[in-house]
Amino acid sequence: MAIVIAKNVDVSDVTIEDLGTVIPLGDQETLTDNYSFVEVCDSKDLKTLVQNGNIVINDGTEDLGMADGLKHIGLKSEYEDEQQDDSIAGDKNVDGGRSDSVYLAVQNIDGGGAT
Repeated sequence: MAIVIAKNVDVSDVTIEDLGTVIPLGDQETLTDNYSFVEVCDSKDLKTLVQNGNIVINDGTEDLGMADGLKHIGLKSEYEDEQQDDSIAGDKNVDGGRSDSVYLAVQNIDGGGAT
């Protein structure tokens, strides 16, 4: 599971409105302990705070720069893309990737009839 730690590097407490959490000045919160990874990745307020330099993202190993931090909390879309690719790949059949209905339609057009 991906770890997302938000470190408050602002001059005051930081509120991540859409997650409903406040990170006190100089403190940090492991967001993935309290929210699902999808919820963290969906947080527009978190992304804004990272872009504005109020929060630094840590992946459990090291603090990330702004671009890498945004990439880390944007992994959900890459994960969803991989899941969709796997789903599409799973639809392929041994007849060259055509579904049964397409295969039968081609057979009928070619005059081979349904088998």
